Amino acid sequence: MFARGLLRQVREIGAHPQLIFVLASTQELHEKIHELANRVRELEDALRQDHNRITTEPHPLLSDDLLKIKAPLQREPPARNGNVKQEEENNPDVVDAFGSLSISLSGKTKYFGQIANSWLFLQNESGEDDDQQDNHLATLQNMLPVQILNRAAALPITTTVRPEPETVTLQSLYWYLPSVERAAELRSIYYRYAAWMYNPISQSMFDFEIWSQFYGQQLQPTGDDPQLPHRLSVMFMILAIGSLMDNNLPSYNLDAEKYHQLARAALFQNPFLDSPTISAVQALFLMTYYLFIADRHGTGSGARWAIMGLAVKLAQSIGLHRDSGRWKGVDTEETQRRRQLFWEIFTYDSWQCYTFGRPPSFALPHIDCKIPHSGVDPAEDQIFHAWKHRFVSECMNLLHDQAFGAKTPTYATVLQLDRKLRAFPVPPALQVAGFGNSEAHSTGVSETIMLTLQRHIVLAIREMSGYSTVTG
Repeated sequence: MFARGLLRQVREIGAHPQLIFVLASTQELHEKIHELANRVRELEDALRQDHNRITTEPHPLLSDDLLKIKAPLQREPPARNGNVKQEEENNPDVVDAFGSLSISLSGKTKYFGQIANSWLFLQNESGEDDDQQDNHLATLQNMLPVQILNRAAALPITTTVRPEPETVTLQSLYWYLPSVERAAELRSIYYRYAAWMYNPISQSMFDFEIWSQFYGQQLQPTGDDPQLPHRLSVMFMILAIGSLMDNNLPSYNLDAEKYHQLARAALFQNPFLDSPTISAVQALFLMTYYLFIADRHGTGSGARWAIMGLAVKLAQSIGLHRDSGRWKGVDTEETQRRRQLFWEIFTYDSWQCYTFGRPPSFALPHIDCKIPHSGVDPAEDQIFHAWKHRFVSECMNLLHDQAFGAKTPTYATVLQLDRKLRAFPVPPALQVAGFGNSEAHSTGVSETIMLTLQRHIVLAIREMSGYSTVTG
C-alpha cells in the first residue's frame, strides 16, 4: 500500500514538471533571500552611519516600516496582544538562556550572564587564594611603607575630610621611580608586549605629556597642578604592566604589584571624582587592564569590573562620548587623543561585558565620537585598533542588544547575527592563513609578535562571538 501511494505521488508530480522545479529551487530561493537580507542590512548600517555624521534626524529610508521588509518569513502568525510572553515561552525557536546568580549565607552576591566565561564558574573557593594574598601583602609591606599601602587602599570620595599632610606626599612617591634606563626599558616592554591589544595612550602622547614631566629636565616636578598626581599614576601603571610583561622577571612578580600600589596611592592623593581628568581615566583603564593580566585564578574579577565601571563614568563626565571636533578651540591632537581613549574604553567595556555576561555601559544613540583611525588606509600599527573599533561598534553592540539581552532572541535572529559577525570584513594583514577563506599571502606589513597576537585575537573574538550566539 505504501509503495503504491508513493508511486501515485511521483506520477502526480511528474504530470506537473513546474512543481518539480519549484521544489528543487526552494532551498536555493531561501539562501538567496538570506543573502539579499544580509546585503540590505549592511547597506542600512552604512546609510545610518553616514547619515548620523550629518544630522540627528532619522533618514526616511530607515523608518520602522521599511526596516521590517528584510525580516524573515515566520512560520507562525504574529503574536496577538497579551499572548506575546506565552507564545515566546512555548516557541521552540526561542533560545533559552538566563545566567547564574549566587547568594551566600553572608549575603555575598554575584551574577554572571548566560555567555559568561566558564572559567569564572570554576573560581578557587578553597581559601588558598586568601593565604596567597596574605603572603603577598606581607611581602609588599617590606617593600613599601604602610602609609603608602593605606593610601592605595583608600579611594577618596568626599572633600569634607582631608588626608593628613604627613601621611603620603607626591615627593615621597617620586623616590620610587626607577632610573631613567630602567624606566625606558619598561616603557619599551609595555608598548611592545602589552599595548598591542589595548592602547589608551599612544607612545608619542605618553612621551610628550608624562615621560617628559618625570624624566625630563625637571626630575621631581613641584607645584599644585591637579593633573600631576594623575599623570604620576599613569607613569606608575606603565611601569607596573611593563614589569609584569618583562621576561627577565618571574611571573606575577612583586615589582609589578609595587608599581600598581604606587599608582593607586598617587591617584588617590586627592578626591578626583568631582574633578576628573583624562589622565585619571587613563590610569583607571590601565589599572583594569593590569588586574586582567595579573589575575591568575580569576578571583579578582569583582575589582576589575568595578574599576572599569568607574573609568566609564568618569569618561562620560568629561564628555569623551561626544566628538570634541565639533567644538571650537579644541586642537586636533586633543581631539584625536580623546577619540582614541574613548574607543579603547568602549571596546574594553564591550569585551569585558561579553566575558562576564553582563550589560554594556554605552548606548550608541548617545555617542557621536568618531573612530580615531577610520581612514581607508590606516597606519600599519593602527590596522588592528581600527578594525576592533569598527567590529565592536557595528557587530558586538548588536550582539549585546539582540542576542544577550533580558529578552531571549528567536533562533532566526541568532542566525542573522551569526552571519553578520562572520561576514564582517577582516583586512588581509589581520587574517590567519588556513582559517576561513584566508590564504597565505604577502601583505606588505612587517611580521612582528604584536601582529601575530592581533591576528589570533581577531580570529578568536569572531569565532567565540559567533559560537556563543548560536549556542546561547
